[in-house]
Amino acid sequence: MKNERDNERGAVTVLTAVCMVVLLMMVAMVIDAGMAYAEKAQLQNGADAAALAVAGNCAKNPASCTAATQQGLANSMANRNSNDGSSSVSLDITSATVTATTSTVSGGNSFLSMPLSAITGFSTAQVRAQAAASWGGIYSGTPILPLTVGACELDPTKYPMDGTDRVVAMHGTFGGTGANKEVKCSSWNPDAGLNMPGGFGWLDTTSSCQPNVTIDNPWVDSGTGNSIPTGCTSLFSSSLVGQTVLIPIFGYADGTGATGTYKILGWGVFVVKGWNFPSTKVNWPSGSSTTGLYGHFTKQISYAEGFTMGGTTTYGATQVNLVK
Repeated sequence: MKNERDNERGAVTVLTAVCMVVLLMMVAMVIDAGMAYAEKAQLQNGADAAALAVAGNCAKNPASCTAATQQGLANSMANRNSNDGSSSVSLDITSATVTATTSTVSGGNSFLSMPLSAITGFSTAQVRAQAAASWGGIYSGTPILPLTVGACELDPTKYPMDGTDRVVAMHGTFGGTGANKEVKCSSWNPDAGLNMPGGFGWLDTTSSCQPNVTIDNPWVDSGTGNSIPTGCTSLFSSSLVGQTVLIPIFGYADGTGATGTYKILGWGVFVVKGWNFPSTKVNWPSGSSTTGLYGHFTKQISYAEGFTMGGTTTYGATQVNLVK
């Protein structure tokens, strides 16, 4: 009986030792897997940042939009947006889309060292992440301010985008009949602030003061009245001064008042310096009674969320989005 008990004790000892080895291997794999997961997240941050930065740069300077010329920017953005600051980046640029692929750099090679997993026979792992960003004109989105401005306010022969602040009137035309009545600045009455009978450039809004504008269905309902739409007054606070906002640009107006519509052609980028509406006036030039905004249009890259691409860049707005 004694020998049998001794044999059993020996068997338990061996089994315990085997279980401990298996447990240690599992712990090592879990720890290293967590390290690889964290590295993957950092590489994804770097890939996203690199893709967005290169896409924005390509939108500004198409002539220099090659993988070779943008490599330095991609490397910098990828490393600045990862905790360890150590990754390699490869770029692929095709037809307004840039794809950035990041991989880890550990000990001078492209493999992540996994020291604890060495006991399983796997001491390294290749970790990669990929992101793609595209650029182009805005197709649809929700503007911050529920208003639209006539296309002729962006006529480059009259108003070059040189940063000069000016009054941008919210007005339009009474000329023509039926749909597609083209906006003509010369026919407007700026002092009246009208763009259609009963219309003042405001867009019909939801309860959250957010009109949705899309080039696919460009006719957007007009809001009524000369005053800021109900519930939207808080948008015109002192914090708006100096902000850059995206504004829908219309080229045609039809109907009257509550049944009126504006045909949106594209989007402009406006630097707000002031405004003049009933019951609120901020930084407005003396001697002008026109209803509208004060500031200037500019060309700018937008990274704002909630905007899709596919429209024109004629009016200065270019959108950059992550697409992968």
